[in-house]
Amino acid sequence: MDIDLLITGGTVIDGTGRPPFAADVAVKDGRLLDVGTVPAAENVPRLDVRGLYVAPGFVDVHSHSDFTLFIDPRAVSSVSQGVTTELVGNCGHGCAPIGDPGLARSNIYGCLAGYDIPWRSMGEYLDRLAAARPAVNVASLVANGNRRLASAGLVDRPSTPAELRQMKKLLEQSLEEGAFGYSTGLEYGPDKACSEEEVIELCRVTAKRGGLYATHTHNRDGEAAETIAEAIRACAASGSAPTGPPTRPTSWSSRLVSAAALAGGSQ
Repeated sequence: MDIDLLITGGTVIDGTGRPPFAADVAVKDGRLLDVGTVPAAENVPRLDVRGLYVAPGFVDVHSHSDFTLFIDPRAVSSVSQGVTTELVGNCGHGCAPIGDPGLARSNIYGCLAGYDIPWRSMGEYLDRLAAARPAVNVASLVANGNRRLASAGLVDRPSTPAELRQMKKLLEQSLEEGAFGYSTGLEYGPDKACSEEEVIELCRVTAKRGGLYATHTHNRDGEAAETIAEAIRACAASGSAPTGPPTRPTSWSSRLVSAAALAGGSQ
């Protein structure tokens, strides 16, 4: 077999849920070619990993490296932990879309004051990011805070019908240009006054594209179950697929059961 590297002696955890198993891993042109008992010529470079686990790269589904990958595309903190794919645009914060760059900077984690922001759309952002050649694969959600800022500015109220129409248009465009879904940061300034109804409307746009919905829920002391129920209701009403909402419950299992009951009772 024509290969560039043979990883031998390890225990493979392949991510499918099957039990770990002993196997060789063959690599060709930077990609996995075969997993199993792999015959190879004597002159093929070998990496002996006896006593170690071998696994596919991990996917970080809650990353905030949207901007910092431009500053240091090596992504050392991720790669050193085995992360090879990051999902950015979480918690309603992200790099695109952008209306007023000056206003949008406040909603971009790690944004440097002197750094130019030449992109406006999701497609332009993803093109710029690809040109930076980050060491990890990157997928992006569409940050609700960016769309709120672009459509209404920094306001402490629900969106008007006209603003919501503009937000839906920006969301549709961003999904068309390659975004994987939609996120809200309901505990943060741009999103804090979002109504549940407008979140559901935007989730419906996301669902039509088969996108994910990720939310940083309201951090309401003593109301963790209700904040999770709000996310469940949005997904149930729209048909969008959820990712886990960051919040501060002390017991996930009991809160999720309570949240499911609350959400079901509201339908």
